[in-house]
This record gives sequence, C-alpha cells and structure tokens, in this order.
Amino acid sequence: MKRYEVEPHAIDRAIERFGQPAHNAKNHLIQLMQTAVFNGVTGGTGKHKTCRVFDHYASRTRLIVAKNSDTIVTVYSMDSVKGGAHAQEIATTGILSDAIMTTIRRELRKAHATFRRSYRQYNLRLADLNVEIAELFRNKVRCKHPGTQAIIQAQIDVLEDEARAIKNAMQTQEQEYRAVEGEAKAFLGEEVSETVAI
Repeated sequence: MKRYEVEPHAIDRAIERFGQPAHNAKNHLIQLMQTAVFNGVTGGTGKHKTCRVFDHYASRTRLIVAKNSDTIVTVYSMDSVKGGAHAQEIATTGILSDAIMTTIRRELRKAHATFRRSYRQYNLRLADLNVEIAELFRNKVRCKHPGTQAIIQAQIDVLEDEARAIKNAMQTQEQEYRAVEGEAKAFLGEEVSETVAI
C-alpha cells in the first residue's frame, strides 16, 4: 500500500465534511488514495502552488495532493462544490469521466472476451490431455510386460506435467484478469459485476 502524508487541514476537512472520527480520518484518506483516480492539476494555495486532483468515484470524494510530494492537502465531496472555478472544473471532469468510463467499460469487455476465449482453449486442451492419459493408463493396465509398462508410465508422466502447467497458466491468467476487474470495479463501481460474469 502506497503511503501518503496527510496535512492537519485535510484531516480537519475529513472530520468536518465526511463525519470521519478524528482517530480514523488520516487512515481513511490514505485508504481512499489507494483506489483514487488522477484527474488533472489545479492551482493551489499557500505553500502548494500547484496540486494534483484525485477522485474516488465510489465515495464521490475529491482529494487534493501536493504536486511534488505525496501529501494530501485537502479533501471535499465531488458533489458539494457549487459555483466559481470549482464548478467549472467539476463539470469538465464529469465530461472527461464519462469518456474515460466508457473507454474502461469497452476495454474491460475486450479483456473479458479474450480471457474467456483463452480460458476455454486451455480447458479443451486439458480435456484432450485427460483423454490421452486415460487411454495410456488403460493400455498400461492391459500390458503385462514391466518394461512396456514403464515406457507407458513415462508417457503418462509427461502428459500429467503438461496438464499441471496448463492449470498453473489458467490460474495465473485468472488472477491477472481478476486484478484488472478489481481496478475497473474501483473506478466504475458495482455496475462491473454483470459485465464480467464468466
């Protein structure tokens, strides 16, 4: 988990604007930053002349982070600011977010289709291997000569090794896909669940 510094002002705003308990506010902001999405740069105040804007869409929280350090400067609700430059910034961000969300949905559908196709090919190859192993095992049982049985067992061992390698590849591929799915869920929210059902 990436660590962020949190200014006292940001902690105060988290308590005031989001009702976070004082003892939990800092950790809550750090947790939000783990899945927040970078959304541009904005002018700062005081010692922070320029800041980065991160949005946590699931909680509708906007986090302002110092440009040259991982320090959370302040935090506010994406829905609460009305009027002035912030309203224009939110409106522009909303348009960008719709385009980004559409792109993420499309790429997730593509990733899901690729994953499903590849996973099916792996399963078919695994089924073929199991049939070959079963036939070899039957031949081994029918055979009476120990030397021939040893040769058949060596062939079975090779096929079983290949089957294990395929199962490992399937597991790795599923973990990678689930990681992508998790990132998309963090950005898009629960609407992902229907799209990615396997």
